Amino acid sequence: MKRRKNGEGLIRQRKDGRWEVRVRARGRTYYAYADSWERALERRAELLLRAGREAGEEMAYRVRLGEWIAGYIAERSQHVRPNTAARYRAYAKLLEPLAHLPLAALSVARLEAFYAELSGRIGQSHLAHLRSFLKAALRKAVRYGYLQHSPAEVAVAHRLA
Repeated sequence: MKRRKNGEGLIRQRKDGRWEVRVRARGRTYYAYADSWERALERRAELLLRAGREAGEEMAYRVRLGEWIAGYIAERSQHVRPNTAARYRAYAKLLEPLAHLPLAALSVARLEAFYAELSGRIGQSHLAHLRSFLKAALRKAVRYGYLQHSPAEVAVAHRLA
């Protein structure tokens, strides 16, 4: 039998005939037991998902929006023109009131309130560009497992009359 890579878990048969499944993730070991090899494979997949989800939730509370945006800008600045990078830094400055929040604390309601407050200070097209920038940054956080979904995808900036 081929050896599994690190992080893929262990499946072994115990003396009592049951199958033991162990997955180690983020310094914690997750255990499960099954009656058959096939069920043990299913349990291993469930444990890997659970361990990954818990690790993602933990990281989402550790990483602040300001830190995530700064890292996103640093990474994107290598692939865009200097003026675009400068515009990204200007967007980060506009997002400073939310910078202290953990990624997990972002909500649709909080973003919509922020957009409403901002719409009195900046133009609609500037606000639309800021929203696009934030959507892209949070999409990357979803892709990397820091968030389950992006609240920026759903949040709407209403026009002021």
